[in-house]
Amino acid sequence: MKKYLMAGLIILGVIGLVVVGTRKQTPSRFGQAGTTTTTVNNAGSVTDQFKNVSDLCNLLTKEQVAQLLGKTIVRTEGLTTSTLHSCRYYLNDTQALIINSDSLNVARQKQGHELMGRKIVVSAKIPMDNFLVMQEDGLINEIYLVLGPDRYVSINRSSGKAISEDEVVAFAAKLAQVVTGKIPLQPATDRAGSAVSSAGEQSGAPAAQENEVVYRFFSLIDAKRPSEAVAMMSVADASAQQAWAVQFNAISSVKVEAVTPALPETWQDNQHMYQVKLDVTVNPDSASAPIPYYGWSDGGNTRWLTLEKVNGEWKIGGIATGP
Repeated sequence: MKKYLMAGLIILGVIGLVVVGTRKQTPSRFGQAGTTTTTVNNAGSVTDQFKNVSDLCNLLTKEQVAQLLGKTIVRTEGLTTSTLHSCRYYLNDTQALIINSDSLNVARQKQGHELMGRKIVVSAKIPMDNFLVMQEDGLINEIYLVLGPDRYVSINRSSGKAISEDEVVAFAAKLAQVVTGKIPLQPATDRAGSAVSSAGEQSGAPAAQENEVVYRFFSLIDAKRPSEAVAMMSVADASAQQAWAVQFNAISSVKVEAVTPALPETWQDNQHMYQVKLDVTVNPDSASAPIPYYGWSDGGNTRWLTLEKVNGEWKIGGIATGP
């Protein structure tokens, strides 16, 4: 029997409603009159390459990003799912600048961040519609360059030590000029040896696309983007979505160590199960949760993920402590 955390989910759903009802409201200039106007190229529209990107690491090569950032990029690592095109530009073995091109609803991304207590601001230094997500500690969590109501390019960092606040904003301003066509983007060149799938070490897995979904899901949780992680789930109930977001926000860090097919003899065309081994660091503040740490613990954690195909797209259908 699957031991899903349903009891905790129901409890957390109630808590989630309380959080929504009691959180401090943060004004968002982005949604008010007088927002910045998108700078466009000579054709009068945002560069089509960024609206129809298929390989972000190849569209924006490590050499081009190095020039815009003013730092050396040693390698890149790409990830593509049904909506997301992401590339990590590594400055060293562990620290990276992360650029995403996604087709999720922009307003919902803002709302998700605000539910986590983050402040939304607009930067006058970035010459197109944009908003910065500010953490409670005053650091930038993510920068969004808005291409439309359901399309954006976002910028993140694996560490604020390698790239400062001023540097990431300056980079976003330059990237905005590239995105809007003010700075011509040179034709993409082959990046042999630089692009590695985030599921590359899982060569024995039966479906690379499903592996990428698992890696992407936990990378969003690790990047403190729980609302986007929830968007990758097949959960439709708003209370359940909020409960999962609260739970994911209580995880300080999470890294995928292994993804292994589980009980393949029970698989159906639209439903597969994987055993996922994770290295987790929990937020000490979650010790007082109705379920301490929401069932997670520091160090090694094993979860069984059920993937469901919904309208041709693989979604996370369930997270269980056993098969």
